[in-house]
Amino acid sequence: MKNRVLIVAALASGAGLAQSAMADAILTFGYTDLSGQYVGGVPGGTFTARASSLGAIQTSGDVTRLQSPDGTASFPAGFEGGLDLADAYFEISVFNKTAFSADGLGFFILTDADGDTITGLIDGTWIRGSQGRTFFNGNLRNVTVNDNGQLDDQFNGNTGSFQISGLGGPAPELQGALVQLFIRTGVGFFDQPFFNNSTQVAGEIIPTPGAAALAGLAALAGLRRRRK
Repeated sequence: MKNRVLIVAALASGAGLAQSAMADAILTFGYTDLSGQYVGGVPGGTFTARASSLGAIQTSGDVTRLQSPDGTASFPAGFEGGLDLADAYFEISVFNKTAFSADGLGFFILTDADGDTITGLIDGTWIRGSQGRTFFNGNLRNVTVNDNGQLDDQFNGNTGSFQISGLGGPAPELQGALVQLFIRTGVGFFDQPFFNNSTQVAGEIIPTPGAAALAGLAALAGLRRRRK
């Protein structure tokens, strides 16, 4: 998962902003090679990124509980094509677009092998980078971890798992931060539709309000480096 660390580091110019939040993080997640698609044009549209097992786009990922009892649910390359329910889906709008930025609102759903989910809302800013790269830097809100599969109190990867109950204490208000990068060729900054573009996503979830303080995301980069 080295790509996600590089992505986070690229956006972490405000390295000191997230240091105080590092101790509060209870979950981190990261997926590489999601299949990215944009439906729309110059005024705006909708970007989606979903797990894929087709052709060169072979998604892999993991979700890690940092709060005791800790654990990691891992999903190998191409896991979306398996017989279980594991999946990952992100949807973010593109509006108020300028030459170098745009606003975005959306949601995400991370699904484990037996149907349990982590869901939440997304808000933030698209940023036009150099050499055809586009970044998204934003917040996660109203995040919930839902034991709605086999009711086993475990978020299960294809390998590894972690306990769902007790995250952040009783009925926590979970929030977090998200960073996303996809690389395109010849389509500009949301100037025309595209599909099947390799997309990298990383995020962290905390049990308290104030996720905007995580905008630098340096803490997330540090957390994931220590896990390697």
